[in-house]
Amino acid sequence: MVKNQELQIEALTTQVQSLKDINQITKDLLEIRNNEVKAMEVQSLKHINQITKDLLEIRNNEVKVMEELQIEALTTQVQSLKDINQITNDLLEIRNNEERYQAMDARYKAEKERHSLVLQRAQNSSNINEDLRKEN
Repeated sequence: MVKNQELQIEALTTQVQSLKDINQITKDLLEIRNNEVKAMEVQSLKHINQITKDLLEIRNNEVKVMEELQIEALTTQVQSLKDINQITNDLLEIRNNEERYQAMDARYKAEKERHSLVLQRAQNSSNINEDLRKEN
């Protein structure tokens, strides 16, 4: 019986040792799994960071393109405004020339009328002189 109990104790000791070994293996496997999970997390974070960088670079490129388009549009608007300003100045110059022409035309007509009156008076004077000579 003692032998039987010793065998049972030995069997139980072996079972306990096996359970300890299983427990240690489980701990080792959990540690390995945790390390793998951490490595995967690190890799995932690196991947996420790279994707974020790529997306930011794409966004920056889009912003640059939009800024370039806005600059081009504003440059076109500025040139259009300069052209409009030049056209307005040209139209004002034309209007000023028209005003000068009308003023010169009015002076010319007034001078022509005055000249006609002078010629008419001279003709009248000449006619009167002739009439007076004929009478004398």
